[in-house]
Amino acid sequence: MDSEIVELIKNYLREGYSENQIKEALQKKGMDEKSINKIIKSSKPQQEDKKINKTTFLIVGVILLILVSTVYVFYINKPRTSQDYIQKGASYFNERDHDKALENFNKAKELDPDNYLIYVWLSSISFEKDDYNGALQLLDKASELNPNNPVIHQSRGWTYLRLEYYDKALEEFKRALELNPNHETRQSIYFGAGEIYLEYLYDQS
Repeated sequence: MDSEIVELIKNYLREGYSENQIKEALQKKGMDEKSINKIIKSSKPQQEDKKINKTTFLIVGVILLILVSTVYVFYINKPRTSQDYIQKGASYFNERDHDKALENFNKAKELDPDNYLIYVWLSSISFEKDDYNGALQLLDKASELNPNNPVIHQSRGWTYLRLEYYDKALEEFKRALELNPNHETRQSIYFGAGEIYLEYLYDQS
């Protein structure tokens, strides 16, 4: 009988009954107040333990969420290879944040100093900053590592064009088309060659 009453009280507590409401309900069932108080008292600590367990569970959940987020930010999402840094640098470059792009390309170069693509990207930053001589030096390094890459020759062509070395620029544009006549950047090459032609016409007039 006591176990049935205890279970009944637990149900009342779970449903949010106050202590007075529980007493009234049990008194209607014929129980005396002394017995009711004794059973309620024995039932309360268990209910409090459940509340503590729920709170502890929530706290542990929050701590785990913080730990997972920290691991993601500082380890999983952190670049770890030269390719990771190149991709991150390219993203910053496209956003025109040249300082952060430069930082990531330099980190990529530390990990993989013989990757020609890093020097192409670094030359693009120098080109954007109107440092054409610096850009040309970086493209020379890229060409040493990958001499038959049409993108490098196209970039060299534009750099020579900005330095007003028109003959050299035209040679680089021609070489880029020889290596890959159907390269996706051929329109840029034609545009550069057209600019050289206009410069020749201007000089002759």
